[in-house]
Amino acid sequence: MAKRIGANRRKAMAEQRKYKPRRARKFAGVFAVTLLIAAAGFAAYTYGSAVSTHITEAVKSNFKYNKELYTEYQIVNCGKNNESLLKAAIDSLLKFDSLSLKRDDVFKAALVIPEIERVNIRKTRDKRTLIKVIERTPVALVQDGSIWLVDKNGVRFAVMPGQYYDLPLLSFGGANLSDTVGLEMFNAIKKTARNLGNTFFKQISQIGFSDSGSISLIFKSGHTEYTIGSENIEERLARVKKVKERLQEENRDPARIDLRYRSLAVVSML
Repeated sequence: MAKRIGANRRKAMAEQRKYKPRRARKFAGVFAVTLLIAAAGFAAYTYGSAVSTHITEAVKSNFKYNKELYTEYQIVNCGKNNESLLKAAIDSLLKFDSLSLKRDDVFKAALVIPEIERVNIRKTRDKRTLIKVIERTPVALVQDGSIWLVDKNGVRFAVMPGQYYDLPLLSFGGANLSDTVGLEMFNAIKKTARNLGNTFFKQISQIGFSDSGSISLIFKSGHTEYTIGSENIEERLARVKKVKERLQEENRDPARIDLRYRSLAVVSML
């Protein structure tokens, strides 16, 4: 009996010794796989960081490239006066740094010139900077001691000497005007007048806006000054048109007609 127990114990110990190296090898394999995964993860992280850094640097480089312009440039789509002013401004920039021309500096130089509304800048394949100028389009003349042009946004800019402008002349009660003129009422008159006929607005030569709110109109044909209120502008302009046509039929040309009152027209003869 004792021999059998001893034999069984030796057999069990032999079985343990048999499987122990297998478990050790299994544990070592798992540990190796874990290390391999960790190493791969670190490598992926390092590569990802490198790629991310490369992309960031590329974006920065591209942004810098877009800001830098070629120093050889060409100005297009503008009058000689604005071209010479802008060229002088850009050449002044290049005197400080003949090897570098910044996009923002060109924008600033262009927008200092009142006659220029905006510029489009791009690089060409032959390594030149192309500057396309969009000049302001005048919609009216403004009288403020001197005569100015004004664009759709109310920005004033100088007239060209000796040039004729077929535009209405605006006056604002003798007040000193800022660089920007409020054109809300002018735009309302322009829109309403065009609704009254294609040529009605084009016939207007002067529009005066008084501090009291009244509006005076003078047409190219005749010398009559029509005075209206600023309320119900559609109705008042329609009345001006009707009275004007009647005066033409009667061949009359009074100095002033006050149409600020609904049922009364005050006429002042020459």
